[in-house]
Amino acid sequence: MTRLYDYLAAATDLAAAAGVGVTLVKTRRHPRLVLHHNGASRFVVVPSTPSDGRRGILRARADVRKELRILQQMTPTASPGDRRIV
Repeated sequence: MTRLYDYLAAATDLAAAAGVGVTLVKTRRHPRLVLHHNGASRFVVVPSTPSDGRRGILRARADVRKELRILQQMTPTASPGDRRIV
């Protein structure tokens, strides 16, 4: 279960840099990180097994970055000059 909190910490750091809120939703199978920004939301399903080591965290961070980019493009206040997560 500690891996889940590693994913949450990594996602929170990325989302805070982009000004996006993060909520952890525990479901029966896989937990979700829900990203919220200006009324729009996206979610990332994260693994929660002990075998998901460093590579799993890096993959989850990449998924969160991708969803942050999509979320910022969906937001009506985003303009081409806004800072984006790369």
